[in-house]
Amino acid sequence: MESDSCDVTGQSRRRPIASGFGLSRVTTIRLAYISLALGLATALLLSLWFTPDPRGLGTHEQLFLPPCNFYAMTGLPCPFCGMTTAFSHMTHGHVREAFMTQPMGAIGCILCVILLPVALSGAISGKNVLQPIIKLPWEKVGWAVGFFILLSWLFKIATPLAALLKI
Repeated sequence: MESDSCDVTGQSRRRPIASGFGLSRVTTIRLAYISLALGLATALLLSLWFTPDPRGLGTHEQLFLPPCNFYAMTGLPCPFCGMTTAFSHMTHGHVREAFMTQPMGAIGCILCVILLPVALSGAISGKNVLQPIIKLPWEKVGWAVGFFILLSWLFKIATPLAALLKI
């Protein structure tokens, strides 16, 4: 990433943003990967510390966060209801329960577990180990993720309905 700055003559020149803080490119990469690793580790450790809520949602309330407003108003889970519960199930080794609670939450936990050693590798080596994924077609990836979140939401809504109707 670059920013504009002016020298004493008023001429604009481009320079890397990291140099504005006096950091080398390698140090900037290391700090970015350390931050990523800390975030991933925190999410996984908190999920391990939580007790999965038997309702299939609401585990986040153990962090003193409010209940889901969408659920409170409609009685239906929102597209993200159950994500924290699914993470917690996964970290406790309850894979089936995690996928039954919120499939995208279970997949998100798997991605965190995969990305943690990658982030640590980048932090140690100072190399941008995720460089190859920058070239992915991110618009298509975004649509695919949105589609799978929608499918997970429909699954989350349909599962209790099927149980009620005994399908």
